[in-house]
Amino acid sequence: MIRIKKGLDIPINGSPADDITDSKKSRSVAILGNDYVGMKPTMLVEEGERVKLGQPLFEDKKNPGVIITSPAGGKIESINRGERRVLQSIVIEIEFDEELALVQKLEEGWTHTSLGNKVRSWNFTYISPSDNTTYTDITINGNAVNGNDQSTGDALNSAVIRIPGTSYTCDPEPSIKAESLGTLDYAVGSIAIFGLLAIAVMIIKD
Repeated sequence: MIRIKKGLDIPINGSPADDITDSKKSRSVAILGNDYVGMKPTMLVEEGERVKLGQPLFEDKKNPGVIITSPAGGKIESINRGERRVLQSIVIEIEFDEELALVQKLEEGWTHTSLGNKVRSWNFTYISPSDNTTYTDITINGNAVNGNDQSTGDALNSAVIRIPGTSYTCDPEPSIKAESLGTLDYAVGSIAIFGLLAIAVMIIKD
């Protein structure tokens, strides 16, 4: 055992760089079974299940109440076991970071929560499919509000961005075109429909 009273100078050549660089974002994270020596886990999740940051993944059978939680929000990609079903790893595919509760999964896409209502910009990482003969359509929906705290004057906007593979040879444009419809557009459309119905009724009576 080495006792240190006044610190220790480590003989390392050079000095730390002053530059701060952004590290690459990981596609997935994992919980390793070897990090928990002697633990017999009771699994609380299954493969394919979506978990939130801090959600319990498994509990120690020997010590109830000792719970290991998820280090990120995403989908359980795999639960790997070795001989005698010893836990090797739990791999989690990272999705949007839900740590700040700004985003949430809704139906087939992502949307903001009430806490994320005032966020004006979003960043996400796109991972292209392995098949370069296909494409990916990204649909973006946005509600342009006028700030009058009413349900009038807002506009619904949507756009579809198609990202084709390098060997994709079909239509490069998405089948759904961008739209921008405001409250006035819906009102005019409704009046036109009622007008056509009225004319139809008059013609039928005649």
